[in-house]
Amino acid sequence: MFPQVQQLASLLVSQTPAEGGCAGAGGQQFFLMIGMVAIFYFILIRPQAKEHKAQQTLLESLKRGDEVVTKSGLIGKIADISEQIVTLEVAKNTKVRVLKHVIGKKLELKADSKADASGNAAKASKK
Repeated sequence: MFPQVQQLASLLVSQTPAEGGCAGAGGQQFFLMIGMVAIFYFILIRPQAKEHKAQQTLLESLKRGDEVVTKSGLIGKIADISEQIVTLEVAKNTKVRVLKHVIGKKLELKADSKADASGNAAKASKK
């Protein structure tokens, strides 16, 4: 994406008026460039910073017993947690060590138990 931005910037600079041209064109280009920087800030940089801050908050709030999903899709319950490594229990007596920063999100146990209970109730009513 950045090569396209560089090409756009070089096109704008190459369209400067020749000597003896309009004196106000340089100021217009300056404001155009400032506008482009502001647009990139609000479209790219600011949302990324918010997402990073939310991820840091999530990682700091992790504790033993939380059920989490890694960014690769592995689901498990936190058995042990250290500064950089999290040990997930993915099945009974099966533990996997992963880096803390690969934790994608925390699963809510209440929502899962409600869905599981309604699914079991529907199966029981069909039999």
